[in-house]
Amino acid sequence: PQIAFGKLDGATLHLEVTPGEPVRFRHIKVTLSGDADHDQLFKTLLEQLPIKEGDVLRHDRYESTKSRLQTLALQRGYFDAHFEANQVKVYPEAHAGDVDIAFASGPRYRFGALKIDSDEDVGELLNPLITIKEGEPYQASQVTDVSRSVASTKYFKNVDVIPLIDQADSEHRIPIILRLRAKADNQVELGLGASSDEGPRASVSWTKPFLNKYGHSFTTDLTVSAPRQEATFEYRIPR
Repeated sequence: PQIAFGKLDGATLHLEVTPGEPVRFRHIKVTLSGDADHDQLFKTLLEQLPIKEGDVLRHDRYESTKSRLQTLALQRGYFDAHFEANQVKVYPEAHAGDVDIAFASGPRYRFGALKIDSDEDVGELLNPLITIKEGEPYQASQVTDVSRSVASTKYFKNVDVIPLIDQADSEHRIPIILRLRAKADNQVELGLGASSDEGPRASVSWTKPFLNKYGHSFTTDLTVSAPRQEATFEYRIPR
């Protein structure tokens, strides 16, 4: 760039900046080693990198390239992944920059045994919801899916699926803990209100969300007002 100094106007100095020709990516070298070299999603990622030869060199896109590699590695169980090379060399006179990234993924980890830590006896109730299979390649999305599916049963106030990465065995199998904390044995809701057609009214709802290891539950609702008294009872049995 060229900078021309103008006149000093009081406390203001006027400058004229001519940016000149930008530096562009000249040579881009991104290599993979380890199990990720045979992972189709990594091959797709390399085809869609935000840096292209001939584009104006932008450091944020270079950093985004590294971040995408690291993020995909974590999502797919490459927990030993690291950069063996990671640099941009800039040649100002040639208006060029060369990128060299070497990403070593290491082995892909796998799911180990899953253990349920629950304050209620869930028996085989959750088996259809647990899609994690011992020995299959690790995927963070499967961990999220199991957590979401179990939480959707509404039996538990807390659901945590915890991969114990630091306890992986020599075959890179990760033990999984499914930690469950059930809702209160009895949930009671009280309501008071009034309307022009019914006058004052009161309601009470009593729910037992977890009756047994088969997932049975029931809810009783009672509504009372001057012209109407209504009670309902619902017993739920999961399919």
